[in-house]
Amino acid sequence: MTLRLLAVLALVVICMPMPAAAAAHKTLPLEQGFQEIPWGADIAQFPALEKIGVKNMAEFYVDRSKTYVVGGVAVQRVVYGTTKGKVFAVYVDIPSQEAFDTLKASLEKQLGVDKSRQDGPATVWSWRKGPVRVKLKQEPGQARKLALYYEPLAKDVELSIFEKDGDETHRGPTTWYSVKDNSLPTAIPLLRF
Repeated sequence: MTLRLLAVLALVVICMPMPAAAAAHKTLPLEQGFQEIPWGADIAQFPALEKIGVKNMAEFYVDRSKTYVVGGVAVQRVVYGTTKGKVFAVYVDIPSQEAFDTLKASLEKQLGVDKSRQDGPATVWSWRKGPVRVKLKQEPGQARKLALYYEPLAKDVELSIFEKDGDETHRGPTTWYSVKDNSLPTAIPLLRF
């Protein structure tokens, strides 16, 4: 082979597209959106998102083709909240204490000292990044949750992810659907700053 042909082959290999999932994934800064979905975006722009429920003035969607990763632990339930068809929130059930601790440490490193408070037996840690409120909540021996709220839209929604449908004073974990088949979802790091 000639040197010219080798150079062309090397260029072709270098310029080959990355796998579709990695190439298509663009992470927005937190104050602009979550992963590739901008705050305030019309949910109809994201056909991979499937509606899983409605509560008060909010509708909830998941992308069953993706699994997010927190501290090396897969998180299969990332729920997007919308109001009037616009994305205003993201809710994540954190699967383990180790993943929760890793996420909390990452948030503290990136967003600084949190404002923490007791909410009954639960502890809630809270940060603000521009128009986004970030909350971590942990109940002893129970649910571990992350919630991200785009405040310009979230202020219009009366909703707590820590309450079940029905009696709004009853606290308990929210149940979301999981991946519906045995296909391997695309794993994407949960938060990048």
